[in-house]
Amino acid sequence: MTIARTLLLGACLVLAAACGSDGGGGGGDAGTPNKVLVFSRTTGFRHPSIEPGVDAIRKLGDENGFAVDHTEDAAAFTSGNLAQYRAVVFLSTTGNPLDGDDERVAFEEFIRAGGGFVGIHAASDQNETSQTEWPWFGRLVGAYFGGHPLFTARPTGDASCQFQTITSCHDGVALIEDEDHPSTAHLAQASDASPPRWDVYDEFYGFATNPRGTVHVLATLDESTYLGLPGQLSAAGVMGEDHPIAWCQDFDGGRAFYTALGHDTMLYANDAYLKHVLGGILWATGAVRGDCG
Repeated sequence: MTIARTLLLGACLVLAAACGSDGGGGGGDAGTPNKVLVFSRTTGFRHPSIEPGVDAIRKLGDENGFAVDHTEDAAAFTSGNLAQYRAVVFLSTTGNPLDGDDERVAFEEFIRAGGGFVGIHAASDQNETSQTEWPWFGRLVGAYFGGHPLFTARPTGDASCQFQTITSCHDGVALIEDEDHPSTAHLAQASDASPPRWDVYDEFYGFATNPRGTVHVLATLDESTYLGLPGQLSAAGVMGEDHPIAWCQDFDGGRAFYTALGHDTMLYANDAYLKHVLGGILWATGAVRGDCG
């Protein structure tokens, strides 16, 4: 993404109506500063990458003309409070992070009013209570986490991908399906391959169901690079050749973007990944266009 392109995207976010936005956002008028809310409450596994992720999104906001608030308090989900934001980012929220009926209703109303949702990595990792009580959220995300590779520990120098005696990250290849969406266009432009490929190191999720058919797939994982050496310990998350890892959709009046990438702390200093997240945020706010129908 060139400097000029980045500046243009930032200007679009501040002056979305002038840049052809179709509205989006749960509240505020065209003259109010655009803001996004980052929500990172966890009631399950806590990812070490959450704090670097919050800092990185704040920096993206500083550099691209939008304000960022951060909370782990579900009480922030009221209609009045959400009205000031154009999108809400669920950053590796695990378990049942939004467990109150009033908070859930407020968030649903925010989306139905044209607000945006950005789910990063473990936003799809919802426990049985969440899945049973609030299936709407599962449809918003697009699919639930099913599992990921579990390797015997090996020296990687990457503490965020090691837990006790296992390592969960490995090198993989993402194949870019949508070469025009603001979250993937820069990845396509950087590759000479067909389809464009993105070499990335992370913990790669598999999903309980394949979301294709209900979402617009942006990127898939090259399955030949999934579940690699030295060996998988868990069969959970096996998907077969069609393995979406990033997607978007127009949902219930609003916009929803999800990327399964974002476990590894080092990604939050990776320019290609940060542009991927930035493009998702800008699209979810309605500041830039992308075909997700």
